[in-house]
Amino acid sequence: MRKNFSGYLNEGCVIKGSLFFEGVYRLEGTVEGDIKGNGSFFIGKTGKVKGKLDVDFVSVEGVVEGEIVALERVEILKGGRVEGEIKSPNVRIAEGAFVKGYIDMSTQVKVSRISEISQHRA
Repeated sequence: MRKNFSGYLNEGCVIKGSLFFEGVYRLEGTVEGDIKGNGSFFIGKTGKVKGKLDVDFVSVEGVVEGEIVALERVEILKGGRVEGEIKSPNVRIAEGAFVKGYIDMSTQVKVSRISEISQHRA
C-alpha cells in the first residue's frame, strides 16, 4: 500500500539535528536528533532515529534509540526495534518486533502532549 507522503528521507541520507514536519513523513535514512511533528511518521526497514520522537502517530519498521511520545498510537512492526521509553495511549507490538524500555500508556500522555502543541503554536 502506497501512501502520499509530505516528506521522505531516502536510505543513505543523514540528518544531524532537529527535524520538524507536518503531515505524513517517511524515513529510510538516519536522523541523529529530535523529531517533532503534527502528523504521522513512518520509519521504514532501513530507517534509524537516535533521539526523541514527538508525533501524533509512529510506525517503526526500522530502529529507534530514544524516547517516543505519540498522541494517538505507536506501532512496532515485525523487525522493528525500539530501545527507550514509549509514551502513548495506544501501543501495538507485532510478533518479531523488539522493545527494550518502559511503556507508559496512561491517559496523562495525551493531556500533556495536547498542552505542548498548544504552547508551540502560540
